[in-house]
Amino acid sequence: MNLKQATTALLALVVIIAPAHAQNPTTITLDGKNYTVTELPGRTMHMVQLAGPEGTAMVMVNNQNQITMYANPPGGGDYKSLIDNVWKAYVDQKNGTAAKAPGAAPAPQPPAASSTNDPNAALREQAAAMAAQAQQRAGAVTNPPMLVVKEFPAGGGAIVTKGSRTITLTADGADATIIDQSVTGKSRTEKASYEGNGTDGDYKVDSGKVAKGMGQALVFSGNAHMENRIQTTKDRWKITDGNGHTLTSSGGFNASMESREPQKSIGDDVLRDVYAATQAAKDEAAKRKAAGQPAQFDPDSTPRGQHAYKALATYVGKLAQ
Repeated sequence: MNLKQATTALLALVVIIAPAHAQNPTTITLDGKNYTVTELPGRTMHMVQLAGPEGTAMVMVNNQNQITMYANPPGGGDYKSLIDNVWKAYVDQKNGTAAKAPGAAPAPQPPAASSTNDPNAALREQAAAMAAQAQQRAGAVTNPPMLVVKEFPAGGGAIVTKGSRTITLTADGADATIIDQSVTGKSRTEKASYEGNGTDGDYKVDSGKVAKGMGQALVFSGNAHMENRIQTTKDRWKITDGNGHTLTSSGGFNASMESREPQKSIGDDVLRDVYAATQAAKDEAAKRKAAGQPAQFDPDSTPRGQHAYKALATYVGKLAQ
């Protein structure tokens, strides 16, 4: 189930629980057509059913009479404008601001929901809270957590966070430790390191490395924890898990009988964040140095750091294509 489906399911739960103490339907006329509006009271938000010649709609509104969610049709669909107009006309009539016929009786007010006269109030509030949490999770997808440079340790390097992920970079940015803290309190650790040493040898084809890589790829093709990529040079980043098992690398090509896409996806995600953390740390270090503050982090400080940064930028750039 994806996030959109989960949100829809939670809203359906709200709709099912809500009708415990519905207000009597109120009829309004809009553009010569009659519509009925039925409020299903709640404390902070509640569902409203609107029905007319075009069919039935369900929305969620807050106590300021603002529509906060279109449950059915999802998002309002082609009827969003009509739903808005019907709801506005109803609110105007309820508040006494709509034009009234002489002698017209005031519109009925919805009864206040309370724990004493509504046995399902707690259930409805719980369902509404679940829907709100789903909306927050949807927002987290469209608005991913920001990178924050937390500190520059006295011994050099940088510590950068992104949500629950903490990335610790060495002074030249050629090595990184990544720790992911889960909501259960458990953590997962990966390490990312540039394999070269900052010399021209980083870019030379190593026949011994090719032979070794091919042998490992074929022998361990069925093992999810063994590297299965043939490397031709040292100009690459390697990602290992907390036990030292290689997840994947940024170079070479796969020659195994069985591809390890899950491990590669984890590795690519790690390298994206390492690159972004390096960029953020570089910018912040430059600002602090300009202000006379200590910040011992600079990929240009060593030849290995320079090669590592170039290789990382090139690989992540290809991932974005």
